[in-house]
Amino acid sequence: MHRFPTSSLGGQSRRNLLTAARSLIVSNAQVTLVPSGSLAAIAPRSVLPPLRAINTSASQGLHATPAAAYPPKARKTTDRSKSRAFKKPDKKSAEKKTVEYDFMKSDSGGPTADTSVNPLYYTDPTLPVLPPLSTADVVPENIGQVYALPTDFVGKFKASQFPGMLFDCFTKSHSDGLMVRKPLLQLTRLLTDPKARADQGPLTLLTGSRGTGKSATLLQTVALAYLQKWFVLYVPNATTWVDSSQPYSVDPNDPAQYVQPEVTAQWLGFLAKINGPALEKATLPTAVTLGEQTLAAGSPVADLLHAGADQPAVAHQALEALLTLVRRGPTPADGGLGVPTLVAVDQVNALYISTEYYSTDHQRLAPVQLRLIRSVRALWDDKQTALNPAAGLVATAADMSRSEFLVPGLSNYAGRVPAGKLTDPVPTAITPIEIPPYSKSETMALFKFYQKSDLVYHPIDQVLATKRWILTNGNGSKLFQYCLRHTNADLL
Repeated sequence: MHRFPTSSLGGQSRRNLLTAARSLIVSNAQVTLVPSGSLAAIAPRSVLPPLRAINTSASQGLHATPAAAYPPKARKTTDRSKSRAFKKPDKKSAEKKTVEYDFMKSDSGGPTADTSVNPLYYTDPTLPVLPPLSTADVVPENIGQVYALPTDFVGKFKASQFPGMLFDCFTKSHSDGLMVRKPLLQLTRLLTDPKARADQGPLTLLTGSRGTGKSATLLQTVALAYLQKWFVLYVPNATTWVDSSQPYSVDPNDPAQYVQPEVTAQWLGFLAKINGPALEKATLPTAVTLGEQTLAAGSPVADLLHAGADQPAVAHQALEALLTLVRRGPTPADGGLGVPTLVAVDQVNALYISTEYYSTDHQRLAPVQLRLIRSVRALWDDKQTALNPAAGLVATAADMSRSEFLVPGLSNYAGRVPAGKLTDPVPTAITPIEIPPYSKSETMALFKFYQKSDLVYHPIDQVLATKRWILTNGNGSKLFQYCLRHTNADLL
């Protein structure tokens, strides 16, 4: 047993002693503190009665209070089944309900929403029933109507593969519905009319303010090309090719070039997933050698994509072989792919700004020094290797959300390029398609769609839609964010 004199303890020392006592209580010891002039004794817990609290009042001195002085209180319980608001759940409705959508898959392959919910308080969201998008629906009479993207197409996307804020939009509205607008009619005409493509420049560029729907329109165009069994070279986020988020190395065949094996392999795997219908009958006209592996003539083109996706070391070789087939056109007799090709690049301005990668001598790399970007840009930059209008279409969109990727000449942005950034020469033959803000009628239709999707509960009228249209300037992104941030009372 140890004894400690407490007659000369000050306030701070007493607090330190109390802290030590609490620690000893936890470590299976018992502490007794008595008034000034006495001793503090420490003994095993089995010797002294258990402590409940420490009383430091002036009248009683400093001493320990037994646990019996503070008996536990009985907890009041309430029978909720007798409450007027209680409703006995039905057996069927009490079962845990989970709703899983193809486009709500996370990168790991599972649903993004938490499914461990209380069935007594959880109800399934109201899912809007939307007609599927088709080429026949893209007509002037349907402008302002919302159509769902093909399930077998959008279901192959991971969360990170959706451009912009579309994934957030889809998950919050419980659907993959997008509105038919006038720019989509122009792009659909280019898909269906080879003569219209011949009259265009080598590059079709979607421009407009941030949040007006450039990425959504481009994704709809890709979906329509998928339905027509076109081969699609779709890049949803071109900034990921230049932001130094992936490994890179010097090209062994050209020291001035750099390769991105992981980025190229991931893109080939993505193309293999979203081009199922186009690759059903596509075969290789000649043998292709990838490292130590050789794909014989007549092998499916899908094997070429899978080989590059599974082996990053030969991914660039597989991509070059694929682009050679694309340039030859849609005629198998010419050694082509057998189907037309749509090249769709979102955030295309990132391919013309100096990258975040650095050379071996610590200089920032230009885009053309990355072999992947150089190969893809050759489909519209180089006259000798550009995609023939008869073979397909090149449609791109300029990203306005990141100032470091703004490029004069590729967007309608009237400003300077940030300091330290170098731009490559941009194509002069550009066919711009302006994505305007939403009109008043389109804003009304958008609010009705959000009401069906449980984003807006208050009845929508023309006055409310007009007020929101004026305050947001018809910006689709701002309209969506406004519905998420504000209550229904704020919408009035």
